[in-house]
Amino acid sequence: MPQHLAPGVIHIATSKTNNAYLIDGDDGLTLVDVGNGKAVDLLLRTMAESGRDPADLNRIVLTHAHPDHVKGAPALREHTSALASAAGCGRPCSR
Repeated sequence: MPQHLAPGVIHIATSKTNNAYLIDGDDGLTLVDVGNGKAVDLLLRTMAESGRDPADLNRIVLTHAHPDHVKGAPALREHTSALASAAGCGRPCSR
């Protein structure tokens, strides 16, 4: 179940051991980590329950390239126009 940590910051448990964070900023949404492929529906539902559209997601930030943090990125990007970047990349890694 998503948990509001602070105004504009939502914690989403994407599995028993992994987490994502949805940040609502002045320039749209940023998602930090996406979890595995099974987490995509939860992430999209959380956006909708927050009154936001997947099109509002501008950025996906991946903290590191372990499958349990990134595997859902391709499926999530099918629903958004978000740029994805990974720690150490320094620029958008995909469009």
